[in-house]
Amino acid sequence: MHATRATCLLSAALLAGIGFAVSAGAASARWEQLIGVGQVLARQHRYAEAAVMVEQAVALGERAPAGGGVGLAVALQTLSDVYAAQGRYAEAVSALERSLGIWDTRLGAGSAEVAACREQLGQLREAQGDVQAAEYLLRQALAMRQVELGELHPLVAASFEELAAFYAGQGRRDDAAPLLERAMAIRRLHRRRDALAYAASLNLLGAVYHAQGRPAEAIALCEEALTIDRSLLGAVHPEVATDLSNLAVLYQRVGRYAEAEAMHREALLAWEVALGPGHPEVAASLEDYARLLEDLGRIHEAGAAQVRANLILSRQTAR
Repeated sequence: MHATRATCLLSAALLAGIGFAVSAGAASARWEQLIGVGQVLARQHRYAEAAVMVEQAVALGERAPAGGGVGLAVALQTLSDVYAAQGRYAEAVSALERSLGIWDTRLGAGSAEVAACREQLGQLREAQGDVQAAEYLLRQALAMRQVELGELHPLVAASFEELAAFYAGQGRRDDAAPLLERAMAIRRLHRRRDALAYAASLNLLGAVYHAQGRPAEAIALCEEALTIDRSLLGAVHPEVATDLSNLAVLYQRVGRYAEAEAMHREALLAWEVALGPGHPEVAASLEDYARLLEDLGRIHEAGAAQVRANLILSRQTAR
């Protein structure tokens, strides 16, 4: 599964527009409470407890008139997310397929919500190792969104990015690159409304260019992304730290060692301020910096950075 991928949970506005069908009064309030608590527990990585809450919400939806309708679909989608986070992919697929059947009936097979669920189902199939099914579902979701929303909608860009991420994960970088180029072009059209999404798109394409052996093009994209993220998020945000780390590696690859070292130092400081000096991301940044120092022949400094990284990781393991 990919961390930057969207789930297909229904928004509160859509719920209000369609009508919540679990039941009136206390049962509806209880359903909302179960879903809400389940989502909070999932965000805290307390997935076993989250599953118990959301399973109760599903059971409540199943007892509602007409089988629960939209409320049951939402509960099943949430349950699928929780199961997937636990690695229970077969159960996650089953729950999402049930939800998808409800959406097909309620909104039609070509709706944006159905497309989003098919995309999520594709991610689950990929996690199960069913590559052929995953590709089919992701391509189907993209086609649905193009028809429903038009070629230039941000959600179409998101579907291009999802399919490209799948191809990149399969080592099919030459298939991924043109999809990300199309996504970036769409994101550029909407950059005044969502500059951060545009910056993320630049980074995605930069990563693929890097993997293709096109470092100069990757650097140009990642430098633009850093400028955007830094201007909107500040100097010590985790996203900015990621941008700095990526650029440091790219500079190192093309022999721009002084710039690479400056970027590594800035990234390390940003991680320490944003997440604390004992965070695993700080350890990863130290290891990257140690590799640069090793390449430069500064063995003692590299060793000191690696020792700091090892200490952070050992403390994390001991927890």
